[in-house]
Amino acid sequence: MIPPTFLKKIHEIGARIAEELKSRDDVFEVYPYATRWILGMKWSKKRKEGRSKILEALRSYIEFPPTEDHNEIDTIVSALTVKMFLEGKGEKICGRDGCIIIPRKSPLSQFS
Repeated sequence: MIPPTFLKKIHEIGARIAEELKSRDDVFEVYPYATRWILGMKWSKKRKEGRSKILEALRSYIEFPPTEDHNEIDTIVSALTVKMFLEGKGEKICGRDGCIIIPRKSPLSQFS
């Protein structure tokens, strides 16, 4: 069992890191599912067939090494989102809990 005082210390460290990152202009928060949805990649990454379709569609945008891991797919989608944003093909959406970046709808969004 982890002592509550240790968990509190971890939370404090995490909160401090989060505040520091929020103050930087070169750190982006991405919601990979939103990117996939906007770009028409609405297949489930939980199924092998869905992951294959997502990976095929992603290759239209960006090069990456082969993978089948759903966490790595999210990483690739996040990298694509940042790339698109930096190229002027995305936008920042802000709410009361902070901001995320998303791509603008693309002509390649016919994947759905």
